Order: sequence, then structure tokens, then C-alpha cells
Amino acid sequence: MSIQSSEIKDKVIKTLAEKNMCSIATAGKNNVDNAVVAYYSDGFDVYFGSFSDTLKCRNISINPNVAICIDNIQIHGKVRRIEYGSSEYMIYREKYLAKFPHYRFYFELENNELYKVTPLVIWHYDSAKGLMHRDVLIFDNDYYQEIAPYEAPKEFRKRSEGN
Repeated sequence: MSIQSSEIKDKVIKTLAEKNMCSIATAGKNNVDNAVVAYYSDGFDVYFGSFSDTLKCRNISINPNVAICIDNIQIHGKVRRIEYGSSEYMIYREKYLAKFPHYRFYFELENNELYKVTPLVIWHYDSAKGLMHRDVLIFDNDYYQEIAPYEAPKEFRKRSEGN
């Protein structure tokens, strides 16, 4: 179900702004990684810092597709490293550091980089609306059609005892 309502968008943006940590899954050529990182959000975009030689960043250099979980939000997105010293880098590093001032030291180290995740699709889970209910914000319809995400049935059936 594709929900593009401002109510869902506002809930997602509020949750992203309130939380501090996310789990980010990456995949390289022959390996996967799942890491917990501190992040800053600007609207639906997510920014995080990391050392470029970590497994997640080596994976990102091969495959920019990532999955992120934050509270009851799941994001599929594309990630890119922001060029060090660029105006974009300076702006978002300072916004990130306003949220996490104790991380300033890390950005002074040579191989610590800033990354931006741009969402392709965001799911917002809300069990108050029913079993497995999730609202979806689609940013890239081609991607969404390609992944053919699971849609929960309106009514779940119990297994029969004869099986």
C-alpha cells in the first residue's frame, strides 16, 4: 500500500530527527555487514560518519545500496561519500556535530568520512493499524517495483492441524 500522506511523512521525519542510532546493512561482492552508527537526518536523508576502511564502507564502495532500520522505520536507499572539504561536506559535518559534538575528534582523522543515504523507499510500521501494517513512502517507483516487496494479507489464516 503506497501512502504518500503528509501525516505519515511527518511521523517519519519526526522519528528520524528524534533518534540517534541506526542499524545499516551493506553488501559487497562476497560479504555483508550490519553496523550500528550514529546519524543525523535532514528530512528523509540520513548522514553518518565512518572510517573508510571499515567493512561497511568497503562494501559501499562496491555496492551503494543499503538498508537502514531506525525504531519502527525501515529504509532502502543509496549511499554516497560526500567529498571531503566540499561545501556540502562542511554544512552537513557541522549539522552532524551539532547533534554529536563529542565526535568532532573523529572528523579530524584522515580516513574518517561523511556519508549520505538518499532513500528509495521508506516503510513505517504501525501495529496499531493491524497485523504487520506498514505505510510506505516511495521515492523511486522503478526500484519499488523491482524489489516486489511483501504485502501482508488483509486477513491472516492459521495453519491447519492436518499439515
